[in-house]
Amino acid sequence: MIHPLEDNQLRKIYEWYCNPEYDIFFRHFDPLLGFDEFLSSFKLCMSKGLSVFDNGKMIGFAMIRSIPKPKICEVSFLLDKNFQEQGFAVKTTIEIAELLFGDYGFNLMVMIVSADDKRTNEIVQKGKLKLEARQENSCFYGRRYHSENRYVMDRETFLKEYGGL
Repeated sequence: MIHPLEDNQLRKIYEWYCNPEYDIFFRHFDPLLGFDEFLSSFKLCMSKGLSVFDNGKMIGFAMIRSIPKPKICEVSFLLDKNFQEQGFAVKTTIEIAELLFGDYGFNLMVMIVSADDKRTNEIVQKGKLKLEARQENSCFYGRRYHSENRYVMDRETFLKEYGGL
């Protein structure tokens, strides 16, 4: 279940940021910023934030960056390692798309995923997003450059795949 991100949840996101197991997700952030610096960078990168909950516990979050005129948004989300491989990722992708296309009125959802992250690429494809492009050497983590895949889903495809909003 997704909810608007609240300020009191930012400390948990900072914990994930400080954990090297989540380097791929935070690949566009400077390494090991202090909490205040991280918050400033985090808020600059995000138009809207969502928290992901299961049984009252925050298990992840989503960052949404929007381009208002063409109504395009870029989404990235993280799930706690303890809640991965349990079906939450595909379900969360669909819930986010429903919110973006329905409540927020976006026309196109974009997700950019590290090409090396095979599991996340599979999850995005299971959510019916289509691979649009691959950008070579576009991010840096783990002491080397990596490529990223750009996936998209438009409102019409969402309605066809998942029904009404």
